[in-house]
Amino acid sequence: PIQDAEEQLESALSVFLGVLHSVIANPDDPRFRRLDRSNDRLRELLFVADGIDALVQVAGFRLQPKTDSFVLKDGPAHLATAKVVAEVLESFLAEMWEHKWKAQAEFIFPGVLEESREEALPA
Repeated sequence: PIQDAEEQLESALSVFLGVLHSVIANPDDPRFRRLDRSNDRLRELLFVADGIDALVQVAGFRLQPKTDSFVLKDGPAHLATAKVVAEVLESFLAEMWEHKWKAQAEFIFPGVLEESREEALPA
């Protein structure tokens, strides 16, 4: 189980990025264009984080209240929106992971990152 809000967010964003990659790779496959909010696995991994519903909608998915599912409509404009959101998520997650890695490296090897920065500076 995921413990804190940052880990929940990181996990949910990673899952959603995977969904977007599946949609982009298989634009004509309706299985990847529907996110069922009543699906136990999606509730546990994706819809657990605050703000995910809004992000899913920004990516072009629309809520279908009768089925409690988000659906990405067909068409190049909707696919283009999903691609842009995927690119933004990739950048955001890369920065998040870099920050996390640096914090862990500094904890494990105190001062090493600072020393390497000083060595990189011109004399």
